[in-house]
Amino acid sequence: MTEIKPLNQLIGELQERAKELNCLYKIQEILNEPNISIEQACYGLLKSMPPGWQYPDICEVEIKIAQGTFKTFGFEDSKWTLSADIKAQEREFGQVKVMYNEIRPKAYQGPFLKEELKLINSIAESLGLFLLHLELKKVFEKNAKNQVQDKSSDWKIILDMLSHTDPKLLIRLSRKMINTLCWSN
Repeated sequence: MTEIKPLNQLIGELQERAKELNCLYKIQEILNEPNISIEQACYGLLKSMPPGWQYPDICEVEIKIAQGTFKTFGFEDSKWTLSADIKAQEREFGQVKVMYNEIRPKAYQGPFLKEELKLINSIAESLGLFLLHLELKKVFEKNAKNQVQDKSSDWKIILDMLSHTDPKLLIRLSRKMINTLCWSN
């Protein structure tokens, strides 16, 4: 038999989900900004993340990536920490951490809600895709400058970009291209 929750508890849970959704919307808005730098994006995330957590007044954030470590003013390691690896295309770019600087009641994982674990994982995934996109953009721009634009150089740019970012995908595509060329003759 399902448990019937009191109205106040349901309203509280819905308010928490609304905070989490607003946080995700703000994160996506920042990461989808066309010409935003990595530093600007990270500082935007630091500002936007705490309001998405259950206790925003004691919530601090740290983002560690190759370009540096970005953290809110009061961030210090504590035992009340939630973290997620920043990954994309099987590559690790760093880590994002959220911590509380005061004790709070026990929840799903320490003082953190189950939905907050999902939230930090979503943020880490979005940030990983953002960093991968910037990396691919750099490779493409570098190759576009170095090569004269003609039909054969288009393929060279794509193959060079794949070899620098995802060697496994390059091998799969090469095999398919060879197979296609063999069957078309």
